[in-house]
Amino acid sequence: MSDWIVWKLGGSILRRSRDYDRCAERLASAISAAPATRIVAVVSARYGVTNRLVSQASRLGADTSMPEVDLLLATGELQSVAHLSMRLRQRGVDCVGLTPDEIGLRIDDASGHGFTVDPTCVRRRLAEHPVVVVPGFVGTRFGGGWGTLGRGGSDLTAVALAAALGARRCELVKDVPGYFTSDPNVNASAIHLAHVSYARALEMAAAGCDLVQTEALRHAEQCGLELILRTLDGDVRRTTVCERVSAPVDEASAIRRGEGLYGAITGLAAAAP
Repeated sequence: MSDWIVWKLGGSILRRSRDYDRCAERLASAISAAPATRIVAVVSARYGVTNRLVSQASRLGADTSMPEVDLLLATGELQSVAHLSMRLRQRGVDCVGLTPDEIGLRIDDASGHGFTVDPTCVRRRLAEHPVVVVPGFVGTRFGGGWGTLGRGGSDLTAVALAAALGARRCELVKDVPGYFTSDPNVNASAIHLAHVSYARALEMAAAGCDLVQTEALRHAEQCGLELILRTLDGDVRRTTVCERVSAPVDEASAIRRGEGLYGAITGLAAAAP
């Protein structure tokens, strides 16, 4: 397995211009600390941008299934690719930003997963640059054009690329450090969970917890790909989503105490994918 890592940087942590600087600084530090590492940075649109683009399309009376709407929505992710890539270059990081045509993710309803992945171009670019920045949420359609992967689709982009590349880790960087036994915003005694199984994470997603996209969780489970949920800052807490759970504080002990599991993330309705 190559020393490749996938980071997904979601809209919940890309709220202001300076947030792109923070992401660039963390990526630069990671490469500086481990020069042999190669990172694929999957970026979402800036927080709230996708909703504004959807509103623009609605005001024009556009059917959301129109391919032109997908083109409009893709501009949010492309802006993030450009902004992050430029900031990395300002810090002396050798990087390249890719378009949806280059990442090898093809939306194909006839396939078992609804998409296929050919990582050839990304693999080649990783051999040339320590950081490759790619758009989440967007792929090419079978037969031509661009399409989108639904709300939270950047999670799926990250998981699909990590699995296809045989990446060492797939890290979903959120504005919270993972799952809790209850909502930590209203319950100060909520316990952070270091490990959660795929099955339980999928149950939570079905119950309305949008911390990780359902399709991304399913694909990770099918591929046996562990997911690490963490924040961008120095919070040492993180949640690993995996097949088996054996941490001292885990989902089983929480259930025995009569507690549910909760993945907290702010502004879900307005968050970009």
